[in-house]
Amino acid sequence: MTTGVKDPLGRTAIGVSVTYAEKTPSGWQGKQEIFFDPESYAYLGQTRDDGEIVSARAAWGVVSRPGARP
Repeated sequence: MTTGVKDPLGRTAIGVSVTYAEKTPSGWQGKQEIFFDPESYAYLGQTRDDGEIVSARAAWGVVSRPGARP
């Protein structure tokens, strides 16, 4: 775990790194970094070792029924 890093969108985050030395069943190999908000620990996104953004969460919300948008 590393504190004070930047997530894919440039926000301050906590970074957790995982390195897969061998290929996973999905074909992934190498380092992956997963980012969390330092106050709420909410998921912010993740990158691969080549710096490619795998995902980034810009916003989220709670709704009262399936299919509704916040």
